[in-house]
Amino acid sequence: EQAVLGACLMDVEAIHRIDWLPASAFYKTHHQLIYDAMRDLAEAGTDIDLLTLTSKLRSSGDLEGAGGEPYLGAITDAVPTSVGLTIHAGMIRDHAVLRELIMASTEIISRAQDPEMADIEKFAAQVERTYSDIAARRHSRGLDFKSLDEIVPDAFEEIEAAYSGP
Repeated sequence: EQAVLGACLMDVEAIHRIDWLPASAFYKTHHQLIYDAMRDLAEAGTDIDLLTLTSKLRSSGDLEGAGGEPYLGAITDAVPTSVGLTIHAGMIRDHAVLRELIMASTEIISRAQDPEMADIEKFAAQVERTYSDIAARRHSRGLDFKSLDEIVPDAFEEIEAAYSGP
């Protein structure tokens, strides 16, 4: 995450090359604040550098939440070049999707173990819809993803195993 933020501070065009990356894809909240501020600056036509970013975060009241001035300076020191920006941004995006899948799967497993569950068909439809929604969001960003035909059978096996117990 620091590599992407640092690249955006080093290269004024960097933020425009990764405009497909939402701030919510960043795992760390302070990185989300920093990236949001960078996007706001870019949308306003302001070059992104340490001074403009610090000023933007200060004016929005997010400077301390973003780690403060020392942290912003450390980001620029941690990244020697903006080469690999899109690869690093893709890694952030991929990890965000994995986190979303983990959260959805955890919820599904929890619900599958509920002894009070009466309507398995309705539950199965909800599971399919959940994974379909995640896939649709990924596809809407122009990203590749496995089809439901590839993942649903394995997911149902795991759910059935969890539901049937030891």
